[in-house]
Amino acid sequence: MNISELVLLDDIVHLPKETLKEICTSLNTPDDGSTSELVSRIWPLIKGNNVKREQVYSECKERIFGGKTSVSWYKFDEGIKDVRQLIINSHKEFNPFEEMKIPPRDQISNEPTLIGAASGSKNGEYYLRYMYKVGVTREIIMDSIELRPRTTTTTLYVNENEGYLEVRTDPRNSNKIAKSFAQLIQLQIAMEAVQVTAPFGHSVEKFADALGGELIDTVGKPNLAIEEFTEGQAEAVVGILSALDAYFDNEDISELQTNLQESRRSLGDDFTAIPFTALILNGMEKVGMGVKERDLRGTPLYDYLSSSIEHQGCFIQFPVNEDGIFITHTIRVGLQSNSVFFMSQASEAAIDIVRKCVII
Repeated sequence: MNISELVLLDDIVHLPKETLKEICTSLNTPDDGSTSELVSRIWPLIKGNNVKREQVYSECKERIFGGKTSVSWYKFDEGIKDVRQLIINSHKEFNPFEEMKIPPRDQISNEPTLIGAASGSKNGEYYLRYMYKVGVTREIIMDSIELRPRTTTTTLYVNENEGYLEVRTDPRNSNKIAKSFAQLIQLQIAMEAVQVTAPFGHSVEKFADALGGELIDTVGKPNLAIEEFTEGQAEAVVGILSALDAYFDNEDISELQTNLQESRRSLGDDFTAIPFTALILNGMEKVGMGVKERDLRGTPLYDYLSSSIEHQGCFIQFPVNEDGIFITHTIRVGLQSNSVFFMSQASEAAIDIVRKCVII
């Protein structure tokens, strides 16, 4: 089965409108109307026609399995081999590499089901499509309530030669997909989620540099928690800041000295060894900083606070050369979920750039 045969209606729906219009033109069908109208013209033409499906895939292959998606990676300690044959052996009713088999809606469960697979352009590369239930939709019809399972499909990219998986789905479900694959090929070796910032010493700044991008937003928490901090001591910290404000207003150095000495006495000797930045941030659960269209680094507040903050997530903008044109992509890096979320339509080229930084 060609990789184009893995394309589903859901993939077409999530393409950008401009791409859908280009596809309509290529298929000699009107390109006006809403996104849903464009999709309703495209899908019937390619649903049962592999030639036209291949034509559409070739025009949007850079984005068809990308889009606004989260990506997580998993490595195997001893690598993985014979993936294709193991998948075929595990399916007695059909060969996922020869046909797509979508189960009836009422038979789809929370557990991921492999519905089709195809080899990639390089030896040892495979694309697997999974389907699973993510919730239930309630529809009120007259005097009755009808419940319908809500399903989703996701893409799993396997690189057999380098021994890793790439799961393109919500990070809350990525572990489930990876484990399902390991069970599918009866893998007994250890599998470990890749920590996306590990190659950079867990530094989001170095990650941004590796992508040739800019750190535009970050969220973190203070890296020093002060358990015993009274209301009077908190007022003393505010007093220090107020004293500085007053000095810049009246330039009275004597008043500044007096105010600072009073605040220091209120703090007490136990806090003299604690950095003043930690005192300012004490009690904050999260600290967020961001700028528009420039690197956060170099801004006074970020440079001052960065050493006192433990990063939990960030946004990075970076350029990607796509067919000779540099396109800016923005990713949200989840340090706790070990995932990267593409805020805009992710291309295969953009995913590959991030992958090469993360997989070592």
